[in-house]
Amino acid sequence: MMERRNLLQRISDGLLPDYITQILYRPFFKIYTTDINGWSIVHLVSGMINALFKFENPLLTHTYWELFQFVAGDNKFDMESLIDIVMDTTFFMIGYTIVIRR
Repeated sequence: MMERRNLLQRISDGLLPDYITQILYRPFFKIYTTDINGWSIVHLVSGMINALFKFENPLLTHTYWELFQFVAGDNKFDMESLIDIVMDTTFFMIGYTIVIRR
């Protein structure tokens, strides 16, 4: 895992302590070059939270977060980031759908 001392990257990591972010970055498996890891579960749960609080447009909320991650330097203009964004959005929307469908 790269060193994440930049303030925006620390905010992107939820200002969590390093030992927790190290656990969240530990991969379960890969899709292309993108890791499915603890952050995937965080996106799933954030989708569920968006549904529970009945946010007006959850996909827009998530898109703003992904744009923030781009500004923070987490996402770049490359295939890995594109796949990561799609996977993050997929996990988010699955979480949202689980709550809405119940």
